Amino acid sequence: MTVSHSSPHARSRPAVSLDTDGVATLMRESAGSWLGDFLPQRRWFGDKTRRLAGITVEDLAVDEADDEYHVFLIAAVSFDHGPLSRYFVPLALLPPTAGPTPAGTVVTTVTTPLGEYRVVDAFASETFRRQLINDVSAETSVAMGHGTLTWRSIFQAFIKQGTDWNHSVEDSRVLDAEQSNTSVVFGNRLFLKVFRKLQPGINPDLEIGRFLTMHTSFRHFPTLLGELLYQSADGASIALGMVQTFSPSLGDAWSITLQRLQEAIVSAGDNGPTTEQGDSRGALVEAARLLGQRTGELHAALASVHADTAFAPEPITDADIEHWSSALRTDLDRVLKELGSHTGHLPPSVVDRLAAGDIAESVEPRIQGFNALIGLEKTRVHGDYHLGQVLWTPSGDFVILDFEGEPARPLEERRRKTSPLKDVAGMLRSFAYARAATRLANPGALPAAEAVTRRWEGQARAAFLAGYSEETVARGAGFVPSNQDRLTEALGAWELDKVVYEVHYELNNRPDWLHLPLEALRQPRPL
Repeated sequence: MTVSHSSPHARSRPAVSLDTDGVATLMRESAGSWLGDFLPQRRWFGDKTRRLAGITVEDLAVDEADDEYHVFLIAAVSFDHGPLSRYFVPLALLPPTAGPTPAGTVVTTVTTPLGEYRVVDAFASETFRRQLINDVSAETSVAMGHGTLTWRSIFQAFIKQGTDWNHSVEDSRVLDAEQSNTSVVFGNRLFLKVFRKLQPGINPDLEIGRFLTMHTSFRHFPTLLGELLYQSADGASIALGMVQTFSPSLGDAWSITLQRLQEAIVSAGDNGPTTEQGDSRGALVEAARLLGQRTGELHAALASVHADTAFAPEPITDADIEHWSSALRTDLDRVLKELGSHTGHLPPSVVDRLAAGDIAESVEPRIQGFNALIGLEKTRVHGDYHLGQVLWTPSGDFVILDFEGEPARPLEERRRKTSPLKDVAGMLRSFAYARAATRLANPGALPAAEAVTRRWEGQARAAFLAGYSEETVARGAGFVPSNQDRLTEALGAWELDKVVYEVHYELNNRPDWLHLPLEALRQPRPL
């Protein structure tokens, strides 16, 4: 479905002066009121649960290209309580002769001497997308009212080699699946990610991408080519976007895993649940081992440079152990209180698990597993690692994505060094969720689904850890215990940390799924 010149929003004025100064004035005076309706409808708007109080244009710049006006706009959004948020909201004014744009991208229409112009999300304009990506190779700077937009080329040698750059950017498309960002693919060669909600400070996705690209030989991630920064008048730097190599794939590992588990269930229904060779489950187990190897290689790369203080490994101290342990106990106490106040609204299976004993006391030995890490190294990590953060390539390999960490956390917290086993635990818990999602999708074949998925999860865990150990323990990595018992203890603590987070999430989003993390919470050891 497309829209042309209609809009549900009121026009701002009888006529607009068609030059960059006139458009800039229009935006300063009117964009705030237009965006009040538009922003809450965007998938990437991260404040949907807060009541919007007002929007002001904090900074902007206007450029003209091919009869279009492109507006680089930073909006300050205030709410009825709490701090304001800042969003990067590029807009475009399209002439009456412009073609249709995707549904939901029109902000409003304005009257000009040349007819009605549509104000749209700028990424709906192919001209804007092409201009934006070309700016990286030119290292363009754009002066705004109070700051400067600056493109920095990170890997100029790559940009200049191979296929002509202009040819690469002719064909572009905006991806539909994004949540907190906007992503554009150019010619199946380049990938542009734009950060919408802005935070001052160093963005870990850019920082880790730059580090891996420039200082390591690890290449199972999208190579960083350039970055877009906003330099404010007070000297603060805010990341607005990044350009990477595009990675062709069959899809993310979560989707492919669910698909192949479904195939394994069908096969089990036809041949019995003991089928071992040549089936989808067996291929998934082998893939888990390779994913473990790639994860180990990533962690080794992140720990490989000691001259850069932002990445140099540091010893895990008693203070680190106490911080991780006390934070986990605090989070556990909080979620147990939340569960206790919601028992009247929870499924009976969840209530039964809650009534089975003192959870806080029973998991204390697992919290003590953090002690197995004393004297080892803490490093930079992925921070939000699961099957959805990994692409499955046509060759059967993996590409690791999105080093932002957990988006709801402050940038500095996401950049803190910790044990890489936090990432390992996140992936193992993702295996558990794949098992649960497959079982829920097969209520009519539950015995087969239970047999196939539970056996697969145990095999996938073992294979992933074996592959990971090959690249870390066997190579003497300083960030992972060399003793198997200590490794199991430390991993149990980090899995518990992830499980407590899952309980909080499911309680507030999917109560019917609470049984899954509660099952893991009550187990003395991981599966």
